[in-house]
Amino acid sequence: MKKYLILLLAVAFTASMLFMGISCTEEVSPPEEVIKEKEEALPTENEIETNATEATPTETIEKEVEATTTPEEKPPQETEETPETTTTEEETPSTPTVPLKVHFIDVGQGDSTLIQTPEGKTILIDGGSKSSGPSLVSYLKSNDISKINIVIATHPHEDHIGGLISVLNNFTVDNIIDSGVSHTTKTYENYLTTIQSKNINFVNWSAGQSFDIGNNISIKILGPTSKSSDLNNSSIIILLSYNNSKFLFTGDAESEEETKIVSSGAVLKTNVLKVGHHGSSSSSYTNFLNSVSPTIAIITCGANNSYGHPHDTTLENLTNIGATIYRTDLTGTIIIESDGYNINVITGNPYTYVKAAAEETPQAEEPAVTETTEQQPSQTGDYAGSINSDVFHNPNCRYAKKILPENMTWFVSKEDAISKGYRACKVCKP
Repeated sequence: MKKYLILLLAVAFTASMLFMGISCTEEVSPPEEVIKEKEEALPTENEIETNATEATPTETIEKEVEATTTPEEKPPQETEETPETTTTEEETPSTPTVPLKVHFIDVGQGDSTLIQTPEGKTILIDGGSKSSGPSLVSYLKSNDISKINIVIATHPHEDHIGGLISVLNNFTVDNIIDSGVSHTTKTYENYLTTIQSKNINFVNWSAGQSFDIGNNISIKILGPTSKSSDLNNSSIIILLSYNNSKFLFTGDAESEEETKIVSSGAVLKTNVLKVGHHGSSSSSYTNFLNSVSPTIAIITCGANNSYGHPHDTTLENLTNIGATIYRTDLTGTIIIESDGYNINVITGNPYTYVKAAAEETPQAEEPAVTETTEQQPSQTGDYAGSINSDVFHNPNCRYAKKILPENMTWFVSKEDAISKGYRACKVCKP
């Protein structure tokens, strides 16, 4: 009986052990199947490449929406963050990191302005006098200029085109915009000869015409509104626009042309004005300045020049409209930068006009009288003029007395002066 019971217990024990062993084996199988299912759920290398190739912005947006509802697609969601960053970096260059630069170059008693665009294009307006040519060339080279896309000669006076001859001989120039008004001086003849020898393209233009420079930058020719025998009033008047920033260059245009420009209905509102005719009282009349309403006014003239530029009337008019005045005769070259919306003066100090200073002006005329006395022995004509101007005077005219001996030229008659491109002084009326 006991043997039977022992045998029965042994059989039962063996059976239970076998049962437990089979159960353990069956419990191991399900995890292997789950791993295989997960491995089958992972994308293949081809699928990854396809997904990466097809990740267009539109699909990225769709995938972002799907990622919020499908947990398995969390890894692609991390991949999609990279294109968003890349897109932001690609958009950055659309806002230029390099600003528009405008250099009002100190060339003494003359005009010269260099414009550099964010894309590296260059425009040069006038070149000062012949004597300033070498220093102008050096300045351009110091700013890494090797090529000038457009040269603009506002009018043929020596203090505007003289230095351009050196520029044309030292740089590649693509285009010339010229006033089209001729002059009889040797300087003008040399200027034309140089352009022809270099085979530089003459650009045809008309008042109201615009030229697209690129990157939202343009130049528009506002004047002269009509042909004039007066060289100053034949000056090309240029509006430079860069998005919301505006610069106006008026050459030597006087009140006659300023009045015509205002009457033409042209939009003149400007941030920066290059003041006409070196700050002479013959320009910058009140109505014109009110129409332009500049926040910054740049006067280009030589230190202690014989013309007395800038005149007190101009300084007072500019002060009355609230413009901040900068002068090359006091601060040298003035550089202004703009991103198309903001304007910053990088080089140059503002000038404050004090009306009381005008009372001292008559005292400054005494040395000029002595200077005139010294000129009389060398007089070789009945009318006096300056090589830096196109106006002739009676010898006793107050403006003739201010002409330096080295700049003095004489004419035997009115006809002689007119034939050489000069016009009669409006003050002494010779």
